[in-house]
Amino acid sequence: MAKIDSEAGESQLKLLLRQQPDTAYLHFALGNIYGNQQRWSEAQNAYFNALQLAKTDPDYAYNLAVSLEHLGKPEAAITYYQRALANSRDTRANFDRQRVRQRIEVLGQ
Repeated sequence: MAKIDSEAGESQLKLLLRQQPDTAYLHFALGNIYGNQQRWSEAQNAYFNALQLAKTDPDYAYNLAVSLEHLGKPEAAITYYQRALANSRDTRANFDRQRVRQRIEVLGQ
């Protein structure tokens, strides 16, 4: 399988988002591209948009928390880490719950 470079992927996702602005996973995918490029402010915005569209998705809340942590916003990160844990009770999540609990503890100190 060919690897799509992040610039082309970003352009493709932005085009798709213009056509389908209410598609949460497209915002999430764009956030992942930004995160991989250390563009945390843009990643935070994309993850927030994804979570607004799919309020109970634990991974969207988790990635939003990670981006907020990178932006030096620990209180906000804790809020979304807690939301990710709460959302993961009813849905499969792609993060380690114990690590999230540890991050909450560290950030809360």
